[in-house]
Amino acid sequence: MKVTLVLLIALILVSVNAKRGDPPLRKGEQLIDWMEGTMKGTYIVMFFDQDASARKTSQTREQITSLVLDKYPNFHYYEIDVTDKDNEGIVKQMEIDPEDLKHSPTVLVASDGRGFWAHGKGAVAEVAYKVPYYSSDLRVPDHPPHTRN
Repeated sequence: MKVTLVLLIALILVSVNAKRGDPPLRKGEQLIDWMEGTMKGTYIVMFFDQDASARKTSQTREQITSLVLDKYPNFHYYEIDVTDKDNEGIVKQMEIDPEDLKHSPTVLVASDGRGFWAHGKGAVAEVAYKVPYYSSDLRVPDHPPHTRN
């Protein structure tokens, strides 16, 4: 049963790319290469712990889809399981604290060298609100990112 669940999760993770034709992610370091210029565009990346609350991870995934990806289907979407050994490099380089992910996923928005992090309750709503200001696909040239006071 546990092996079947792990295989199902792996298949879901390979197929969750939002933009049709995006290559599947095999190692976390690939994502850094793509974000640094190999694959232009806006990235939405959910970092999660597979051993944390499956309900919160699923809710975050559903909210990302409904609030962001349905509106902007050309964004690149990836999920990084911080417990996967193949992702150790990106977790270290991005300075992800796995302890934070025991409570809920963290979402990264990155585009053209700019970006921000969102975590916890309301994280995806914050992403939906701020993404037009950070996305190179959406923002008006020379328009600085908007911050909420």
